[in-house]
Amino acid sequence: MKFFLILFVKFYKFFLSPFILSSCKFYPSCSIYFNLVLIKYGFLTAFFLILKRIFKCFFLNGGYDPSP
Repeated sequence: MKFFLILFVKFYKFFLSPFILSSCKFYPSCSIYFNLVLIKYGFLTAFFLILKRIFKCFFLNGGYDPSP
């Protein structure tokens, strides 16, 4: 399961993301962050951490936000 999710995120990053006008507020970007937490914690925890990160995007200015 992890392998397919990481592959999906890489596909998104290289093929879909260049066509979407985005300005990521955080470093590392959300796609890299998701891959890091997915490898480190597993799917369920990674899912909640990426949701938390996306909500932070709406309310905070951004900056350096490493994975826990």
